Amino acid sequence: MEFLRQKNQRLLAEDLSRKGSIDDEISDLVFFINDQEQFFTTSSCSGRIAIFSENTENSKKGCHWLLISHKKTEFEEVRSCIYDSTLDSTAVFKYEPFVLHVQCRTLEDAKLMHQVAVESGFRNSGITIGKNGKIMMAVRSTHGLEVPLANDGTVLVSKEYVAYLVDIANSKMMENSRRIERFFSNLKQAIAKYTQANARKATKSQEKQRLKEIFRDTAAKHQATQCDTVQTTCPHNSHCLYCQTCCDQTCVENATKSGQCKDGRWVSDEVGGDAGRNEKIDESKPPEELDDLEISLQLLGVDS
Repeated sequence: MEFLRQKNQRLLAEDLSRKGSIDDEISDLVFFINDQEQFFTTSSCSGRIAIFSENTENSKKGCHWLLISHKKTEFEEVRSCIYDSTLDSTAVFKYEPFVLHVQCRTLEDAKLMHQVAVESGFRNSGITIGKNGKIMMAVRSTHGLEVPLANDGTVLVSKEYVAYLVDIANSKMMENSRRIERFFSNLKQAIAKYTQANARKATKSQEKQRLKEIFRDTAAKHQATQCDTVQTTCPHNSHCLYCQTCCDQTCVENATKSGQCKDGRWVSDEVGGDAGRNEKIDESKPPEELDDLEISLQLLGVDS
């Protein structure tokens, strides 16, 4: 319930990012993740090429963004930011790859997304667990780029070098897009498999519960008849069909350590135990591999 409350609160909150909205390239990915009951995103960036300047004398004043692009950029855009503007401090050229932060319901959910991220090329991804138990998964990679261009208002590099940086950044941006597509595709497949596996577990659990209820009801009906029904296949004609107990002490004493009676029946080592496992139930596997509930229902003559 706490996870659901946090998710609703986050998704209904105002987007406080500089852009104020999800980047177009990853909007489908973010919406898909938020549609899953076990995840919700807290921050994201599709990747960007940026140039910023900062005051070296007072870093608390932050930085001034000269250029921000979430797609490939042109040399002329970068050149004009550096050479056609007045710089009174440092200038840095930076490429930042895709980053995504996701809060996960359980550690198992976080591990699933982490495995997908690493296999998709985001090898710097990681999981953190807060003091309050909040589980965060960060999708990150290491192919970033950061190069100083100017210092104290003086440009330190040539135009040819700037063109070279732009080519490298654009190349990284293309690779970034391929990794995002791969991550999205792999995540959809992984979640589909995960959902199917959970559905099978739920079905099996429900069937198990149904069989238990059948056995309980049948046993209750038998108790009302004072346990006077016997299984005619017992060589001593004294095996209770419902209690699954061989009532003849001799038969029990003849049982081997594996639980097989010399008369060919399967019984427990003690009277009143889980006995009456007849080999005829399933000759393809030994009784110890049979599910106790299935054996009980077969002995009761109930079709599961």
